[in-house]
Amino acid sequence: MKFKYFLDNSAGWAGVIFESGSFSAMYRVSHCLGDDIGDLLKGLVVLLKEEEPETEFDRELKELGCEIPEKDNDYKWLIDEEGSTIEMIFSLCNDSDKINLKIIEIIANYIEEKRDWEEEKICVFNEEIDLNELVDNILESCSEILTKYGIIGYYNNFWHEFPILNYLLLKNYRRKKLIFDTFEEKCPHGIIEEMRRTNLKGEIEYLLNE
Repeated sequence: MKFKYFLDNSAGWAGVIFESGSFSAMYRVSHCLGDDIGDLLKGLVVLLKEEEPETEFDRELKELGCEIPEKDNDYKWLIDEEGSTIEMIFSLCNDSDKINLKIIEIIANYIEEKRDWEEEKICVFNEEIDLNELVDNILESCSEILTKYGIIGYYNNFWHEFPILNYLLLKNYRRKKLIFDTFEEKCPHGIIEEMRRTNLKGEIEYLLNE
C-alpha cells in the first residue's frame, strides 16, 4: 500500500498518490485554498484516539478541543481539484490493525437542458487497509516535506504553517516515546497551578526523524 502527499513545483498545488492492490490513483490538490495536510493530520489524530482506558494521549486531545466533523468512527478528508472534489472517508474497523478507506470522486456536470450543474458521485475504492502502514506513509510524506523546505520555508512557499503539533502527536501515536509530565508553578498572585509539559528532547528527535 502506498499513500503519499507531496507539494509540486506549481505554487498552490499539491498531490496525493494512493495505491493498494490493483487500484492506483493520483489526485491534484488545490493547496492554496486550504490547509489540506493540516486537516488530514488533525482528523487522523482525533480519529485514532483510544477509548478505554483514557490515556495521556486522549487527555491531550480533549484539552486541544479537537473534534471530528463526522461520526465518532469516521473522518472525511476533502480534496479540492478545482472542478471536481474527492472525498476520502477513513473509518475505524473492528480489527484495530485496520482502517477502512472509501474514495468517492465527485464530478460536476453542466446539464444544458436544466441550465444548471449536477454532481455525479462515483465510489472508486472501498476497502480495509493496514492502519499503521497508512500512518507511516503519511508521516514519511510529512518528514520529506519538512526536510526539503524547513518549518519557516514551508510557510514562505505555501502560505500555511506546517502542522507541527498534530505531526508530533501522530508520530507519538506510532512510537510512544514522549513523556507527558506535570509540575507545580507558583503564579505571581500566589496561587499554585499545575502545569503540563512534554519532553522537548523527544519532540526534537521526532522532528529530526530519529
